[in-house]
Amino acid sequence: MRPHTLLCLILLLLHSGIGSAQEYRPDKVSKKAVQLYEKAYEKASSGSNREAIDLLQQATDADENYADAWIALAKLQIENKNYSYSIICFRRALSIDASYFKPYLLSYAIALAGTGDFVKALETTNRYIDQYKPSGAALEAALQKKKNFEFATQQEKTSTTPNDRTVFAPKNLGPTVNSKMAEYLPSQTIDGKQLFFTRRVDTYNEDFFTSNGSRSGTWESSSPVKGSLNTPQSEGAMMISQDGEWLVFTGCYRADSYGGCDLYISYRTASGWSAAAN
Repeated sequence: MRPHTLLCLILLLLHSGIGSAQEYRPDKVSKKAVQLYEKAYEKASSGSNREAIDLLQQATDADENYADAWIALAKLQIENKNYSYSIICFRRALSIDASYFKPYLLSYAIALAGTGDFVKALETTNRYIDQYKPSGAALEAALQKKKNFEFATQQEKTSTTPNDRTVFAPKNLGPTVNSKMAEYLPSQTIDGKQLFFTRRVDTYNEDFFTSNGSRSGTWESSSPVKGSLNTPQSEGAMMISQDGEWLVFTGCYRADSYGGCDLYISYRTASGWSAAAN
């Protein structure tokens, strides 16, 4: 065999060895790390995210190449709105095996958007669509995120002068409104004095909360809306009327439903919000 041919063969074998070493093998993860991961899954399923995060951190300590643990940890950080740490976890999983990571690119994009980096969020969403090639509901969700991120990036480009530019600089409303649970879908009365939003009070149940604005420009401690509006059933996607006297929301699989999810209405009364009516 010629020396040149032998050298090429050696280089080819070395390259193949490096490529296979980068492939993630879940079956090769340490048993201790897997046990911690399974315990974390149980905790997260019961709504104990803080304990789940602690267990997942232990799992990544036990096996730093446990991609599934890094991904799960990143997703829980998104729920906790700790987007910066979520990105760190996602990138660690990505560095272990980029091919294995493809299904999680959209979650990674959401974390990037959470920090205001809509350009990278859009790029990552496009990679998710092009590389993972989702279909059905997953594709619809990705296309909606892409549309949102395109709008955000376009808003930054359309400004011609610093005075014309719309600055997206969200500020956390603070602990009087936010909690360790997930809060979302806010709406305000037209005078800006009342804020209504949805809070996930456990793993699945959603309830409506409200907070009043103070003269100092801050928000008072939030509390569940008064009356009989909140129930163990599903309440979500609420919008308050401009005068704050009635609200509409989505209720799913209720006894009086016409099928699936319906729209319900509730009115403000002297004793609180009335029971919802289909």
